[in-house]
Amino acid sequence: LSPVCLGSLRRAASINAEYMGKTAPVDAFPLCIHLVSDELEQISDCALEAGRIAMNKYMSKMCGKEGFHCRVRLHPFHVLRINKMLSCAGADRLQTGMRHAFGKPQGLIARVAIGQIIMSVRTKDANREHAMEALRRSRYKFPGRQKIIEDDKWGFTGLTRRSTSGCRTPENKRFFPDVR
Repeated sequence: LSPVCLGSLRRAASINAEYMGKTAPVDAFPLCIHLVSDELEQISDCALEAGRIAMNKYMSKMCGKEGFHCRVRLHPFHVLRINKMLSCAGADRLQTGMRHAFGKPQGLIARVAIGQIIMSVRTKDANREHAMEALRRSRYKFPGRQKIIEDDKWGFTGLTRRSTSGCRTPENKRFFPDVR
């Protein structure tokens, strides 16, 4: 990291974490719903935090604090810079215009592609409507268009719900509960 870029390390600590029932087993929250970007866009770290708070507040109110697991899937790494200009009388004598225009860090953004997942929620099947509404509310905090997609995966795993339905029986010895 060069000394020029050190000002860009202001980071919201809660953006890069997972929330609420992250220690819950996959059986507890089998339903997975994603908020997916529908445009090429740039989302700031403040917008990601605002969307997380809106979703978290609604889900905590409706499902309880341990009734869901949220994961913010974007990380704001891209540094926005600003070349500040003076706007007072005689400013043309004080500043250099576009010479040495490498600006000072202003904020962090995440660059988002079409179809990229912004945030995900896993919860019980009974809380499906609440998760959809929570992601709909958090969608208002982001620029551009987003879609809410219900995934056919089993929680945050890569396995589909249909393929795991017969594997969770007690007589099947292939899947073991993770007890740590």
